[in-house]
Amino acid sequence: MRRGHFWVGWLGCVAGGLWVSAGLADAQAFRRAPVAAVVAPGPLVGDLPLDELPPSLRERIRTVVLQPTLTAHAPAERFLCEPELYHWLLDHHDRVSAAWRRLGTPCVAITDRGNGRFGWSDGQGSDVQWGEVYRGPDLRLWYAEGIVRAGLLLPAVPVRAVVVLRHAEGRDDLGRP
Repeated sequence: MRRGHFWVGWLGCVAGGLWVSAGLADAQAFRRAPVAAVVAPGPLVGDLPLDELPPSLRERIRTVVLQPTLTAHAPAERFLCEPELYHWLLDHHDRVSAAWRRLGTPCVAITDRGNGRFGWSDGQGSDVQWGEVYRGPDLRLWYAEGIVRAGLLLPAVPVRAVVVLRHAEGRDDLGRP
């Protein structure tokens, strides 16, 4: 090996070590302040029933909703079916995930973890679980917590998310639900 290449290789190893060390330091910071995400259509906080949530989760959910790291809003969509079927789909995340996969749609495998809890794990350090924390006539709130590892050499990052699902029952022009 030529002398110049040796130093470039050695400097690369040192730089890589510093990068990993910085990543581990960042991971410690993330453990203190998890990534918080909110996924919701329309207005977010104004009409959420935060005071009706379980006391054990109320402040964690309030923090995610009021100070999210990132948010996403989806447009309203029509889903033509019997209301009972729609509500069943909202209650069975694992079955919906399996159905999408059977139809050939790339989709993560969701497992039923019991007691209304669902989860996803990638076998490489990521594990997120969630459940419904509020159900109203036209609103559902899901709260998720876990750890996500974005890559093999990247540190695991704690995450918290609140999903706001607003829905309404109605009929189309032909009178179908």
